[in-house]
Amino acid sequence: MIRSKSLIVIINFIMLSSMVLGLIAPVAELGIRAVSAQESTQEPDAAAVEATEPVEPTAAPTSVPTEVPPTATDVPQVAPPAAEATEEPADESTQPVVVETTEAVQPEATEEPEITAEPTSDAESTIEPTAEQTQEATTEPTETAAPTLDPALTTFADDFEDGDTIGWTLSPGWALTTSASGDNLLLRGVMPDSTAAINELDWPQLNLKARVRVQPGSTLEIAVRQQEDDGYRVTLDATGLTALYRGDTLLAQGAAIDPEITAAVWRTIVVQALGGNVIVALDDSVQFTYEDPTSLGAGSVTFKTGADNSGAVDVDDVVITKLEASVLPDESVTATEPAPEITETVMPEVTEEATAEVEATEEAEATQEAESTQEPEATEEPVSIPLVAVPVLSADFEGELDGWFASDGAVVVAVDETNQALLMSGGDTLLPASEIVLNDFRLDTRIQFLSAASGGLSLVFHSSDGSSYVLAFEAAQTVLYRSDGGSLNPLAVTEAAREAGVWYALSLEAVGGQITLTVNDAEELMFTDEAPLTGGALALAATGDSSFFLDDLALYDLVPQDQLVTPTPLPTNVLTEENGAKLSFRLYQVLQLVEVGDLEGARSLAAESNVQILDDALNVDVTVWPVGDIDLLTPLVEMNGGVILPAQDATHLNVRIPLTGLVAVISAEEVQNVLLPDVAASTSSDFEAALAPANLDPNLLHSLSIIGWNDWNLNSITGSGVKVAVIDKAGNHRNAVIEVIETIAPGTLNKVTPYT
Repeated sequence: MIRSKSLIVIINFIMLSSMVLGLIAPVAELGIRAVSAQESTQEPDAAAVEATEPVEPTAAPTSVPTEVPPTATDVPQVAPPAAEATEEPADESTQPVVVETTEAVQPEATEEPEITAEPTSDAESTIEPTAEQTQEATTEPTETAAPTLDPALTTFADDFEDGDTIGWTLSPGWALTTSASGDNLLLRGVMPDSTAAINELDWPQLNLKARVRVQPGSTLEIAVRQQEDDGYRVTLDATGLTALYRGDTLLAQGAAIDPEITAAVWRTIVVQALGGNVIVALDDSVQFTYEDPTSLGAGSVTFKTGADNSGAVDVDDVVITKLEASVLPDESVTATEPAPEITETVMPEVTEEATAEVEATEEAEATQEAESTQEPEATEEPVSIPLVAVPVLSADFEGELDGWFASDGAVVVAVDETNQALLMSGGDTLLPASEIVLNDFRLDTRIQFLSAASGGLSLVFHSSDGSSYVLAFEAAQTVLYRSDGGSLNPLAVTEAAREAGVWYALSLEAVGGQITLTVNDAEELMFTDEAPLTGGALALAATGDSSFFLDDLALYDLVPQDQLVTPTPLPTNVLTEENGAKLSFRLYQVLQLVEVGDLEGARSLAAESNVQILDDALNVDVTVWPVGDIDLLTPLVEMNGGVILPAQDATHLNVRIPLTGLVAVISAEEVQNVLLPDVAASTSSDFEAALAPANLDPNLLHSLSIIGWNDWNLNSITGSGVKVAVIDKAGNHRNAVIEVIETIAPGTLNKVTPYT
């Protein structure tokens, strides 16, 4: 478990925590607003109020949903629809046009084509709203607890290294003692049925972790939520057998880890009580999970020796973390969308002179409608550039938690014999150990709920400057929220029915303003934000009373393909007759077998052809001859896995290189030849294997055969007993001369004498 993090992680974690600490309030309804009648400050003209002799009414504009007979009123009144609108009025608004009655046509009073697109602003007596008009979201999610990244944790910890037991109440039989090594203090209980209680600790939701050691024939009890005659008791014996009791009733039991144990060993036990769930893990392996339908409330925490103990029990490194469970409503409330209602609109009484004004208004409305419905000019479609997923961070929880920081309550446990996962419960958090800011990204993971309790996994992303998105993945629903300045607003919701004990594969993708969640490769939720958040930090949190396994976590940066820096690929080198001409024929034949994958055949042919393969990496010693500048060969050799060996002169390089790297070397224009080195050898049966014929180049064999050296050796004439002295005046050739002598007469006793 990672216990440290950088300063920037601390700042990031605090920012994320403060952002969502206030999110436990019920989710506010979306889009609630009141639309009231507009009040005009302009007084109506006296001439406009005075009605003339009534005539047949002019046809109402088509935007009026209902036409009724006119009524003789001094001031025309229009009742707006009482329906709960789901959108703002469009250009073709159903709000009726209020027409003034005048004695003469007044053109200057009709320049208001906008009347048809917006509610009129006539005198107060003109429009009287029948009801307060509101707008509701088309889909409202089930009320759920707001995710809490980092609840207010309180921790009790004691490793007893301070030499006292302040904070404990010990009955006779419990005392501090020193370990056998003398470098550690621990708490030991030696008398049966004795207790070590932690003072003033009665947390209902907690995570307890401790190192314990139980002698064979004894047991240790850990009581949580302990009340007068009730409480949860977790028992542990020397074999690693755990059990959960409520009072004297057995609720759950694990399996013995080492039934044949004969000596006490240290084990790490974790007991977590959250809501109605009690989870017990031993040595990072979950022993059992129990859900109590009538769970206990707050109570004390006590360590106790078994009533029949015959040996000691030891306790050390006790860490207890207080967990805060979210408060959830008893029942979910689902919003229903009411059917819109249409209220009949009373048309005003008009005169003939007013007809012209109506027609002018209708014409203006028609003109405006025509303009508003005119199709936009075709624009060129933007070219879609594919996104490439670049790995950023991952965790399979099979080893160290590199690159991630987990809160103390989150522990890596063995799910089964072949897999480990991160166990998270309400209040636990997981976030990158260093700041990672991504615009477009994808997050993949797997989750398994341990029970159907409320809450779940919350993914917080694009968190910056007090704003963020929160995806709540729960057993009964999935909700996408947006948080701005502490206000949590749901954006999309999908109902679900997820089962405990089943793995669900999640993939969250955020590209621009589009957020998509797929579950088991099927799209479950998709939302497009017109004003999207970008950048910001990312975190994962467990909320409510939930407990779940998290596994196979992978974070990817989605980068446009044209922005990727594509490395220049190395040329693909193939052995051909053209570049093979640079090799000695035996080396060429061996390399052909290596290239087709016949390594066994290559080794066999190499042994027969005096090509010495030095190791399993197929390294061979060769000489590389340049076309021009020899200095150009060194980087070429090293790039292909070779190393430069000492050489007698600067005309060539002595190289040790894998056969697989030779093809690239001989394909280079800077290389003239690659040959096997000249090595002296003997046919004598008792000579050193290092100078056996298998190490001899055929060029040397051919040169020496001219003087008949092989015939002499075949007749056992090897110069045995002959002493040869080499006097080297120049000091540069004596080794080469000795090698030739040893080849011709391997039995000689050679001596090198420097010339003076």
